[in-house]
Amino acid sequence: EADERIAAHTQALALREQSADVAFSIKLHCAMESDEVLTFTQRTEASAQLERLRRQINAHPRLPQQRLGSYRGFDLLAQTQRNREEAFFTPVEAWFAVPGSNRLYEFKFGDAASSALQSLDAQLRSLDSHLQRAVRAQKELHHRQAQITAELHKGWEYAPAYEALQQQLQVVNQALAADG
Repeated sequence: EADERIAAHTQALALREQSADVAFSIKLHCAMESDEVLTFTQRTEASAQLERLRRQINAHPRLPQQRLGSYRGFDLLAQTQRNREEAFFTPVEAWFAVPGSNRLYEFKFGDAASSALQSLDAQLRSLDSHLQRAVRAQKELHHRQAQITAELHKGWEYAPAYEALQQQLQVVNQALAADG
């Protein structure tokens, strides 16, 4: 799984870098029930549309995960939190993902309309740290595996004494069996 995580983070970083120097542009659905997609080049308008989509998803808490659109090559997804269906206020969870990938990166809708885009951009910038953590975790797993393998190859230090005692026990058991 560590290798898969590293591959997914590497793929996400590559996708992010492809659009690093491109002017702001985001594609968002007009409405959740619509296939029509609009392209926004102004952050204010895009933020307002993201907020409209968030409200639509919040109004339909039983809907499965919905695709909001795309940003910098990433799919934007959202749904209401499943573990809070009975709550008075059901917040909307949001993620971005490399198209076709199961690895989701969370971003937050906030009180201000612009906070979703700010969170999204911050999470895109943090992809490097996701990869670094995954590489560190993989190194730690390899280190622990090497330690375990080394310990297993050492053998058990008490094995010769155990075998000698096992033989003595066998002699005693044979003597008891012979004495009947």
